Amino acid sequence: MAMVSMMFVLLLIVLGLLGGIAAAGLVLLVIGAVRRRKPQNAGKRSPTVCMVIGGILLTLALLPGAVLSFQVIRSLMTAGIGQTAYESVPDHWRNDQWVDDETAAEEAIDALLTAADSGDREAFAENFTQELREREDFNAVMDAFFAAYPGELSSCERGSDGPGGTGSYDEGHVVKESSITYRSMLDGVWYYLSLDYCYQNTDHPEQVGVTAFTVMDLPARAVYMERVFDEDGYGADSWLLCDRLSQQGVEARMIDRYPLLWTSTDAPKRNVKEWRALCKECHRMDDPAFKKAVGSPNGAIDRLYEYYYEMAGDDTGEDRCICVVADAPYGGILGIYPCNAETIYYEEPIWEAEEKNKE
Repeated sequence: MAMVSMMFVLLLIVLGLLGGIAAAGLVLLVIGAVRRRKPQNAGKRSPTVCMVIGGILLTLALLPGAVLSFQVIRSLMTAGIGQTAYESVPDHWRNDQWVDDETAAEEAIDALLTAADSGDREAFAENFTQELREREDFNAVMDAFFAAYPGELSSCERGSDGPGGTGSYDEGHVVKESSITYRSMLDGVWYYLSLDYCYQNTDHPEQVGVTAFTVMDLPARAVYMERVFDEDGYGADSWLLCDRLSQQGVEARMIDRYPLLWTSTDAPKRNVKEWRALCKECHRMDDPAFKKAVGSPNGAIDRLYEYYYEMAGDDTGEDRCICVVADAPYGGILGIYPCNAETIYYEEPIWEAEEKNKE
């Protein structure tokens, strides 16, 4: 698919060049015709030469241009007919060796969300591998998914950090697998759409298809991430799951695109100047003065010794937080950085341990 798209792009570039040549030929032809009509140019050869060159350029451009245009149109029609002939997305993958992991991901997520939004269980199921569809509990798990599914996610914009795939090539036997997580917002709620899929398996084509699909709102994804790193798992049916904990009052924030469980507190929110002043006096999180001043963190990634506090807002109206990075659990402060849903501004520190040595 990617190679075909590249060929179309190259053909369009060539057509553009031929169009430029044709335009130049037309201009010369018009100039020659205009000059030839003027009495003072009677008997002169230059208008005729100009018209001849213009006619040659037009001919050289239009003939191959027409042939290439015909080929492009025929190729597009053939590709369209070929795509509609496939019974499903996995069927397309099995019959097109040029599918890459990004194209496969887009095809799968579009097909899954379109079917889920319309409630078409048959179209939804055909995207999964034969092994999953033959499970005794497949229909029951799918029913639970549809019961929790919020709907209308196919119409939402999606963002991702791209797919991460693996491949094995053993004496001509090819297996290509990948995974991707999309982020979408629906009615003010963030959703994480995670997809695992095998898009090529030359020895076992029946294993081609979606191998896992989960839809989680922000709180559910935050709980999931904590359980993953606690090695607690997420249930036996996590290969197909829709989980929405925001309806149960679970609070979470997206920080640096990462889902983080969040606890609102009554502690006063400090601005940048106040945080900087506090760190000049307290260099450790377990310092009683530090704990008294800021209270417990609103969120934490314990394995990274990162602790998050809500920060006093500004006139932008943006939800602002700060990230305190320590050298151990609630230990010495290495740095304090502003952050929001999209990023942590490590290049714009509020305070860093180097400043302690300068004081």
